[in-house]
Amino acid sequence: FTGDVLSIPSANFILSIAFGPGNTSWFLSNSNQLLRFDDTNWSTIDIADSGLPFTFVHQMAVAPDGAVWVATNGGLARFDGTAWTTLTTANSDIPSDDIFRIRFDKAGGMYIGFNPDGQSANIALLRGGEWSILLPPGFDPGFSSEPFEMFTDRDNRLWFNGFQGAPPVFVYDPA
Repeated sequence: FTGDVLSIPSANFILSIAFGPGNTSWFLSNSNQLLRFDDTNWSTIDIADSGLPFTFVHQMAVAPDGAVWVATNGGLARFDGTAWTTLTTANSDIPSDDIFRIRFDKAGGMYIGFNPDGQSANIALLRGGEWSILLPPGFDPGFSSEPFEMFTDRDNRLWFNGFQGAPPVFVYDPA
């Protein structure tokens, strides 16, 4: 699909791709636009003009309920297909507003990777309405930036590594 089909300027690029129910594909561009492909038609959601409290979206993911969540420099935002809801340190127990990564597991847990700025870790898990900070054994204090990549595997484990792919690689098994 070319840029004119995707309705994004040719100078922009895709930051993140996620898949939702009903063969819906979501694409996040660096111009803060969500592109939705329903297997037939494309639509564009301009989150840059949504009035949400952030200036840049780092990544997105689709939750088990089909809602799209975006990780931003101003917290998290959830799009249910119609309206936006935000989570920030001002209105929730989220550990940081500077969120870089987001992933969901099959049990409904949401993992976020954030800039730890003065905190002891940089991964948090939201499960059952409660945030937990994940601090791996042998955690290196030099690992002071957001995780570079996060992935949940078929066994419901979270894998993540350091900033810019620096070792080590960690795995968290919620079981």
